[in-house]
Amino acid sequence: MKKENTKSIKIISIITALFFAVLLSAQAQTGTIKGIIKDASGTPLAGAYIKVEETKKATSSDNSGNYNLTLLPGKYHLVISYIGYAEKSIAVSISANSSTEQNIILVATVALQENVLVVGSRNPKRSATESTAPIDIIPLKQIANQVGQLDVSQLLNYLAPSFNSVRQTLGDGTDHIDPAQLRGLGPDQVLVLVNGKRYHQSSLVNVNGTVNKGTVGTDLNSIPASSIERIEILRDGASAQYGSDAIAGVINIVLKKKTGLTINTSYGANVTGYDKNYAWNKLNPSNQLPDSKNLIDGQNFQASINYGVPLKKGYLELSAEYLHRGSSNRTGLYTGQIWAKVNGVDKSDSINAAKGLTRDAVDLKLGNTEVKGGGFVVNFGYPISKDLDFYTTGIANFKNGYAAGLYRYPFNFVSG
Repeated sequence: MKKENTKSIKIISIITALFFAVLLSAQAQTGTIKGIIKDASGTPLAGAYIKVEETKKATSSDNSGNYNLTLLPGKYHLVISYIGYAEKSIAVSISANSSTEQNIILVATVALQENVLVVGSRNPKRSATESTAPIDIIPLKQIANQVGQLDVSQLLNYLAPSFNSVRQTLGDGTDHIDPAQLRGLGPDQVLVLVNGKRYHQSSLVNVNGTVNKGTVGTDLNSIPASSIERIEILRDGASAQYGSDAIAGVINIVLKKKTGLTINTSYGANVTGYDKNYAWNKLNPSNQLPDSKNLIDGQNFQASINYGVPLKKGYLELSAEYLHRGSSNRTGLYTGQIWAKVNGVDKSDSINAAKGLTRDAVDLKLGNTEVKGGGFVVNFGYPISKDLDFYTTGIANFKNGYAAGLYRYPFNFVSG
């Protein structure tokens, strides 16, 4: 028996040694490609996305624009992309046990070059610094479909560092009109323009302890994102030019004027491992409920059409959009008392069963509210003479919101 065990150990040792030898040999047969990703002015681009088409392996550049990929020997195609820049594809050859340096220069799209902008970075080209005051220019037309957001306030929240908009829950009307801040000041201290003309504020006063309580702001989401060419944000010195309602700055929304037809649709949803029944199962080991993991909610759907009518002079742009934002909920199953006690005993679950109800029916809902809405935009301009233009802008918007309230349970209204 001892001899057989010794032979078995020797065989296992030989197999293990061979396995590690093959593994080390495979690792030794790899090569590396590295370099720096820059723009045309030589400024490093942080967060550029580099993908290997043949293997689907990918990486991104660090804060200094550096990237590094380890691959098996062979020929590959690298695809480099960065928001606001033209995608670039290059062919590379990797040799075993060698390092190849490949620096890459990305070129800004035509619109970005005209507007001297690099969104979301501290690059000097981000703002028009030669103007009277710094102006951030965000080419929404080019990047609206790249950031996974459907409404204007959330697009700006993602793209403009000084802009902040927070969706509310259990905030009455504020659930449906997102309060927006610029540079940390209130919504009523931000002036919103459309094509350079003042856009009306909403009639909603933010209450119930929500963000920017006591202020009245502008509903940026009433303007369909599909109708917008670009957004200009004027920060410093805005109140000196426009008045006290522009203390935080000015947001100027410039509508599209180009001819042609554009149709766009998008869909997204939240998929989480959130277990709604976790707290109940902890408290009720003898009455377990199935966990509700892999929850899918917050489905978003957007469809838009934009048509620029070809005219000999002037412009006529027609835009229509429909948006459905589904609700989401991140509360656990309510485990407390619902109905009045019977002879001093909580019989809530028995009473629910008799009424054909479950505890799901009385859950407090915390998350995005459901919103269905749409809008229509007309942007028209016609030059009458060299010094005289006729123009008109029309925006119609409708919105139905379905928000939750704070539950008052039946036992709250029964004395004793």
